[in-house]
Amino acid sequence: MIETERLLLRPLYVSDVDVFVELHDDPQVNRFVGSFSRQQARERLTAIERQWAERGHGLCAIELKSSGKFIGRSGLQYWEQFDEVELGWALRADH
Repeated sequence: MIETERLLLRPLYVSDVDVFVELHDDPQVNRFVGSFSRQQARERLTAIERQWAERGHGLCAIELKSSGKFIGRSGLQYWEQFDEVELGWALRADH
């Protein structure tokens, strides 16, 4: 977990499925990274949890400390097919 004055970054969990789907439904987000059905989001979040367990890093939820509101995701994504790690992020357009 990482805390700044305004933000909290914590690992994403399968229980974040609703906010994850909502984030990726934002037209300015899915324009670049696509959207997810609830089932696809659950599968993706399961893979993210597995990556945290296996590699010790993964994607994080970004929340406003003042309200706990989920505003996006950021973190490291391991791509097995390339054997590379990528830094990525997606933030809601209204924040």
